[in-house]
Amino acid sequence: MAQRFILNGTSYHGKGAIKEIATEAVARGFKKAFVCSDPDLIKFGVTKKVLDVLDENNLAYEVYSDIKPNPTVENVKTGVQAFKDAGTDYLIAIGGGSSMDTAKAIGIIINNPEFADVVSLEGVAPTKKSSLLQQHLVRLQRLLSTTLSQIQARIVRWYVLIHMTFLLLQ
Repeated sequence: MAQRFILNGTSYHGKGAIKEIATEAVARGFKKAFVCSDPDLIKFGVTKKVLDVLDENNLAYEVYSDIKPNPTVENVKTGVQAFKDAGTDYLIAIGGGSSMDTAKAIGIIINNPEFADVVSLEGVAPTKKSSLLQQHLVRLQRLLSTTLSQIQARIVRWYVLIHMTFLLLQ
């Protein structure tokens, strides 16, 4: 039996939890899913379990599998464009860290278009890195100045942005 936890969002755990994807999508009025999954999970049939649930409930979806281990900025930018081109309105991430990280980054940019110009800082001179980081921190401060309900909705997005910025500086 699926267990349901309500925190800042809703989380299902246990046997049958995968079927709740359809319940949540229908309840929220979503029309088309953007399913992020890595090529190996597609190859081994793991992704199919989720797609079967969507098919059984007549829920449209687009699969995005151009995901590499330690996803690049280019993976995310390609994913953002694919999300827009497919006319999707919600994300489902299947798999481990790479799929999850890619989906979260796509979600950040879709919901916060001001971050669409994100760049990789790999190979960039230290002074240029500082300048780019400062620009992103200014944007982050703007996000923090939003209303309380918007802040609660963006907490996870901020964490991901900070985490991504930290990784880019390494």
